[in-house]
Amino acid sequence: MATKRFRCAVLLSGAIVSGVVGCSGGGGSNDDACTTLRIAGGQECSEPPPAVAIVASKTGYCSGTFITSRDVLTAAHCIPASGQEMAVVISGFSAKTTKARKHPLYSSFGFSPYDVAVVTIGEDAPVSPVPVEASVDVKEGDTVVLYGFGLDQDGQDVVQRVKAGGEALKATHLDVHGVSSNSVETVSAGGDSCSGDSGGPLLLKGSNGQYGIVAVVRAGPNICEADSGYPSDNTNLQFDSVREFVLDAAPRAQLN
Repeated sequence: MATKRFRCAVLLSGAIVSGVVGCSGGGGSNDDACTTLRIAGGQECSEPPPAVAIVASKTGYCSGTFITSRDVLTAAHCIPASGQEMAVVISGFSAKTTKARKHPLYSSFGFSPYDVAVVTIGEDAPVSPVPVEASVDVKEGDTVVLYGFGLDQDGQDVVQRVKAGGEALKATHLDVHGVSSNSVETVSAGGDSCSGDSGGPLLLKGSNGQYGIVAVVRAGPNICEADSGYPSDNTNLQFDSVREFVLDAAPRAQLN
């Protein structure tokens, strides 16, 4: 049964920068990768990985991941029209972007398999970048970890959660439903991606026991709730053309 899908950017005012820069939290990720918090409901994640960031503009925001101290991996549809100012925000730090590169084959029509971008800031962020996973291939039946700053099951955005005393970042486990060169399709294992989670990382544990990025959130079901039952589409970072683009755009990015 087909289901309507949304692109996971969300509109938000400039309050996001002031609302999140001052929030508490940070530090290293814990052993269960903060998966006690379901993206569409659940408990709070008190130790999110600081490399997961907000990519914000005047027209909206998405999630993203530092893959070097200056380069942030996100979704191409999160990048606004040319000339519009953007910022990357984590707890206690924000910086304007100096460059934004979309995959050259990305098309805004339909759900492009090349929906990936890298934005660059002009100073080093105080983060430990996340590597791109290359030691193992993501496959059907795997469980991945998803992080994002999108809406929760109550429709609250990241600023509203922080103002209410909650944690900005959300996390959940997702089951891999299918893999192709075009996408990593996932289904809910307790929560799902919502508007604003686009560009966020799907992480898989590599052969060395460390997590690396295997996909980037592209679109999810038009239902922001736990256990929606509908699959989500994510850009496959292990697709050769996509990985080559990312490593060209961020030459200092590491492979796991």
